[in-house]
Amino acid sequence: MMRYFHLLLVCIFTFSCIETDVLQETADPALISIQLDTEENISLMLEDNIQLNYTYTNEYGQPESVNAEWESSHPQIASVNNGLITALAVGVAEITITHNNTFAGVRVTVVDDLDDVASLVISFSSTTKNNLAIGESITLQAQAKNINGEVLSNRNIEWFSENDAILTVNQFGLVTAIAIGTAEIHAKSEGVKSNSIIFSVGASTVRTGTFVSAGGYQSSGSVTVSEVATGVQVQLSANFSASIAAGTFIYLANSTNGANVKSSGLELGQYTPTGTKTFITSQATLQQYQYVVVLCKPFGITFGYAQLTP
Repeated sequence: MMRYFHLLLVCIFTFSCIETDVLQETADPALISIQLDTEENISLMLEDNIQLNYTYTNEYGQPESVNAEWESSHPQIASVNNGLITALAVGVAEITITHNNTFAGVRVTVVDDLDDVASLVISFSSTTKNNLAIGESITLQAQAKNINGEVLSNRNIEWFSENDAILTVNQFGLVTAIAIGTAEIHAKSEGVKSNSIIFSVGASTVRTGTFVSAGGYQSSGSVTVSEVATGVQVQLSANFSASIAAGTFIYLANSTNGANVKSSGLELGQYTPTGTKTFITSQATLQQYQYVVVLCKPFGITFGYAQLTP
């Protein structure tokens, strides 16, 4: 009997440890979240209401019943009581729900007329680029709609960038990439804020330049420098021409001074009128050099150069 009792204790102890270990291994604070049953902004007619529900997920990734706290940024416009939102006055309010340092929110717009702007949507199709190169531009469109989803015409729309140092946007929705980084663009009409579009700005994958003559010698045409799988490609235009001497070479450089080009630049290859106009190197990056230089290599004389942009 005593042997069976010891065996029972061992089994209980063993299974208890296994269960505890599993819980400790699966617990992850990153799993804690709270989500509303809608991610869309809400539009309500004055005196209407809508019930919102939520799901709370604990550190084991399991739904858990909790008493979350609801709050309205403007309770005089839209009140909230245990998820029941009531439209009290015309305007916009943010409804938030919080628990255990997690939160979720939704914007509520209250109108009292079918001619009022209830929503503003920036059109953003799957074919529209949201990864821009520095200097690149793209035009966005925004539509104002009433509470029934009907498009309202002749509405004033204001455009905003969350970071003008990275992205600018003018009054026509023209977005221009200024610097590397990430920024959001949104619009407003009659106090109603649109959805936000996030753009990532990276370095350009193509740079171009136009040749100018130097030192009394001749150089004309243009050049395109682009990223390729094996490095960087330098493509002289079909109408490119330059003075020819004993040893005319094409260089990438950060100076147009012949001696500096010869000593510090990157030699791409020799140029002849009937030879190649395409040079590929694995020893440079796209933004590493400022100029493409035509150089008389034996004497270190610059015949012409093209400054690369952007």
